[in-house]
Amino acid sequence: REFFYFIIYFYANDKINDRINDKINVTDTVKLTDVDNQIIKVLKKNAYSTIAEIAETIGKSTPTVHRHIEKLVSMGIIKRVGSRKSGYWEIKD
Repeated sequence: REFFYFIIYFYANDKINDRINDKINVTDTVKLTDVDNQIIKVLKKNAYSTIAEIAETIGKSTPTVHRHIEKLVSMGIIKRVGSRKSGYWEIKD
């Protein structure tokens, strides 16, 4: 009985570690571009900035900024809090 319990416990922990490592490895392998860093800089100054305002500030098109923001969100670097209209961007450290 103890042996069987050990196998299940070890297997469950291994799955948890895989998920944690996957998240860590994603951010380690993908480098942030200059545009990504510019977006983060703008959001640090004003977390309520819209995509259009960010695009105008950094001199890029709205679709380009949207694409980079989606990447930053998927990497877990930024997060949208609240609604699209009245929400704000949270930068995770």
